[in-house]
Amino acid sequence: MQAATRRLSKAIGTAVAMMAAGHALAASPQGRTFSLPESNAVVALPEFARQAGVQIVAPGEYLQQVRTPAVQGTLESRVALRQLLTGTGLSVVEDDGERITLASAQPMTAALHGHPGVGYAHVDAPAAAPPADAAVGNLDAVVVTGARGVQRTVTESPTPIDVIGAAELEKTGRPGLLSALNDLVPSFNAPAKSGNGTSYVIATGGLRGLNPDHTLVLVNGKRRHRTASINIAGIVGRGSVPVDMSLIPVSAVDHIEVLRDGAAAQYGSDAIAGVINILLKSDADGGKADILWGQNIDRADGDSSSASIGKGLALGSDGFVYLAADARYQQTSNRAVPVADNYRLYYPVNGQPDPREATADRLITRNFGQPWQKGANLSYNAELGLGGDLRGYSYATYSRRLSDLEWSFRNPNANNTLQEIYPDGYSPRLRIDETDYEFTAGIKGLWGEWDWDLATSYGSNASERDGLHTLNASLGPTSPTAFYLGQLTSTDWTTSLDITRGLQLAERPLQVSLGVQHRYEKYQIQAGEPAAYVAGDYVFPAGHPRAGQAPPPGAPGRDHLPARRSRQPASQQRRGLCRPDLGRGRQRVAGPGRPLRALRRFGRRYRGGQVHRALGHHAYLRAAGRGQHRLPRAGIGAGLVRGHQQQLAHAG
Repeated sequence: MQAATRRLSKAIGTAVAMMAAGHALAASPQGRTFSLPESNAVVALPEFARQAGVQIVAPGEYLQQVRTPAVQGTLESRVALRQLLTGTGLSVVEDDGERITLASAQPMTAALHGHPGVGYAHVDAPAAAPPADAAVGNLDAVVVTGARGVQRTVTESPTPIDVIGAAELEKTGRPGLLSALNDLVPSFNAPAKSGNGTSYVIATGGLRGLNPDHTLVLVNGKRRHRTASINIAGIVGRGSVPVDMSLIPVSAVDHIEVLRDGAAAQYGSDAIAGVINILLKSDADGGKADILWGQNIDRADGDSSSASIGKGLALGSDGFVYLAADARYQQTSNRAVPVADNYRLYYPVNGQPDPREATADRLITRNFGQPWQKGANLSYNAELGLGGDLRGYSYATYSRRLSDLEWSFRNPNANNTLQEIYPDGYSPRLRIDETDYEFTAGIKGLWGEWDWDLATSYGSNASERDGLHTLNASLGPTSPTAFYLGQLTSTDWTTSLDITRGLQLAERPLQVSLGVQHRYEKYQIQAGEPAAYVAGDYVFPAGHPRAGQAPPPGAPGRDHLPARRSRQPASQQRRGLCRPDLGRGRQRVAGPGRPLRALRRFGRRYRGGQVHRALGHHAYLRAAGRGQHRLPRAGIGAGLVRGHQQQLAHAG
C-alpha cells in the first residue's frame, strides 16, 4: 500500500509539473469535434444539433435575423453552444440533458425551415419559462430537432456511435451502469453472474458476444484501469481481466458513448468488440439525489437498495467541480436445488442409513443467486480556466466494496469434511474486500491551429480475500475455520500527450491526430497465511469409514489463485513508450514452480493488464523457466514505437 501511495504521489507531482509547463503547449478538450462556419442561425442551429447529437427547441422567426459566429475544434457540447450563441441575443432557458430550449427577450414566432439529413417535428407549445429577471415573450410555435426523442445514434461518424444520456439511464430503473446498458445497448451483454469464485463479484459486460476485456472502457476519453480479480472460474468471459464499471457512481455520469464496431486499428486489441466512453457531468450548479429499492418477486429475496447524490459547484469565474457519491446494499438470493432423496449425506451406522437422513435439510446444495454485497463510490470532475486558451482539469473516483460469496455445500461424508468440526456439513464462504481508486489530471489548450491535451492517470485495484466457515481438513480437528487468503493488486499509471487539428479538405472536415503515451503496469499476487494451503499430516483414524486416508490439503472455498500456496509473492511489471492506446498481448504471471503450473491450468487465457503491443516483429521469452511471454521488440505505428517489459519472479 505504501508503494501505491508513493506512485499516486508521483502521479500528482507529474500533474503539478504539467501545470507549470502548460503555457508552452496547447490540447484537445473532451467532447465532440465541431465544424460550424459563420452562418445564419436557421442553418447553424440544426447543424449544431446534428454534430452534438442533442435536441434543440428554438424560436423560428427570430432566427432569420440572427447571425452566429464560427465554432471550430473539439469541444464539450455545452461549451460549443455558448460560443455559438455569443452575440445572438439567444440564451439557454432549459437543459434537461436530452433537450435544450433557447429563448430571446423579444416577442417571436417560429418557423424553422428544413435542413437535409436532420428530422424536424413542428409542435404547437408554449416556450419554456425564461429566468425571472428576463422579459417574457410569447412563442406561437417551436421547432424540435429530432423526430423521435433525442437522436441516439451519430450516423455521420465513420462508424455509428450510440449516445445515451443520464436521463435514459435513469428511466431504466436499474441500480447500476451495467444493468442499464444491458437494457439500452444492442449486442451488449452483462450477465448477473458469470461463474464461481471471483467471477461472482466482477461486474462487467462486453459487446458482440466477445470477452469483456475486448471492449475498451474510457472515462472522459482516458483509458480506465482494470480490476485485480481474474475471471478464472467464469462461464462468460473466462480468462478475462475486465474493467469493473460498477465502481463508477451512476450520479456522476452525464452520458455514455458506445461504439458498437471493432476499433482495434485505432485503439488496439482491447477494442476488438468496440469502445465505451463514459463522460462525467460538468455542471457548475444544480444537483440531484435518487433512492432505489427492489427485490425478486417470485421468492421475495435478493433485496437491493441504493442511494446516489450529485452536486455541481462553480470553481472560480470560469470553472466547475461536480461531486458525486452513491452507496449500494444487496442481499443474497437463494436459488438452491435439493439433494436427491436416494443420496446419502451421512456415513452409514452399522450398515444402516443414519437416522439423520430422514430429517436432513436437502435444499442446501448450492446457492445459484446473487451474493451479499455492500459498497460505496465517490467521484469528482473538475475543470478551471488558467488564462487564455489554457485549461486545467482533473477527475477521480474512489470505491470500497465488501462481498460475501457462498460456495457449494460440503457433505458430512465428504473427504474434505471433519465431523468433529461440522457434523452436518458446511458451506465455505469467500469474503472479498476491494479498494479501488483512480486519479487523473491534465491541461489542455491551443497551440496555433492545434488542440493539445497533456494528462497523467494513476489507477489501482486491490482485492483482499478471507475464507470463512471453512477448514483445512489435512490439519485435523484443530484446523482453524477462518483464513487470510492473500491479496491481488493491479496498478496502471499512464501519461499521454495528444495533439489534434481540424481541417477542411474539399469542403469536408478532416481531423489530424498525433500523440505519445507512456504506461507503467504492475500486477501482484500476495500469498495468504500458510494454514490456508499447507498440506498437514492428519489421516482419518481407525474406525472411521475413511480410516488411513489423508484428506486433501488446503481450505475449500479458497480462490484458485496459486499464490495462496506459496510464501513468496509473484509480481509482474511493465513499462514502455508506446503508441497511444495501441493495445496489449497475452501474459501469464510467473512465480514459484507449483503456483505457476496451477495458474497455467486455471488461467490459460489470463491477460495480465495492458501489454505494450506494437505492430511489427515480436519475440518469445521464457521467464523463470516456465510459461511463454510475448514481448514487443519494436514496431511502426503513427511513428516509431518502442517497448520494454520487466518480468519479476521470486524463487520458491
